[in-house]
Amino acid sequence: MSRLLLVDDSIDLHLLVRGLLRRHRLTHIELITALDGEAALDAVRDGPAPDLVITDHHMPRCDGPTFAQRLRDGGFDGPILLISSAVIPADGPFAAHLDKADLLHNLPGVLAPWLADA
Repeated sequence: MSRLLLVDDSIDLHLLVRGLLRRHRLTHIELITALDGEAALDAVRDGPAPDLVITDHHMPRCDGPTFAQRLRDGGFDGPILLISSAVIPADGPFAAHLDKADLLHNLPGVLAPWLADA
């Protein structure tokens, strides 16, 4: 089973992604959610490491770039995808940058390159 960590301050996005995983029969992907980078760092510390991290750019307490850098500094070497509705270069700790609409319209296609069982 693959573990996907979704970090976004929108509970609606969490619910949409959870529903899309079910709809596309990707029930073998365990979805872990966090509302900001601080909560996500706690989730990573408290449980097994995720296979893929998808994080929003703008969040309260700890934004996506800060969270991603702290995750890397802590030894995480898996893919981290940045999602945003703004145009932001995917540099630094990010494997790619995605528009939120692309994530929702093509979730299986987005996950496939990063998760072997997607």
